[in-house]
Amino acid sequence: MGMDVFGTAPTTERGEYFRNNVWWWRPLWNYCIEVAPELTSEVNGEYNNGDGLNAEGAIALSNILLERLVEGILRNTKKITTQRLRIYHARIVSTAIPQAFVRMKLA
Repeated sequence: MGMDVFGTAPTTERGEYFRNNVWWWRPLWNYCIEVAPELTSEVNGEYNNGDGLNAEGAIALSNILLERLVEGILRNTKKITTQRLRIYHARIVSTAIPQAFVRMKLA
């Protein structure tokens, strides 16, 4: 059982059909409500009853979701990079600087 989303007048193959099982649809729709309440407030996305966005709304929602995806990727990349820099810094400090100086200045 799942949610089937059909494009009514798709301009690309990707816009023809999207399916998500019932366990994954609800979190996705709730996220859509959270990030785009102005687009989703008039849509009954809890049921597979044919309700949905028009083409303009669908494009706007997809752009918002894409922006959020990129933001999350960048945020995660920044977090990973920061963690790696800390590890590299610790390695450099522990091998290149005398331990007495490390304890005195950096520890």
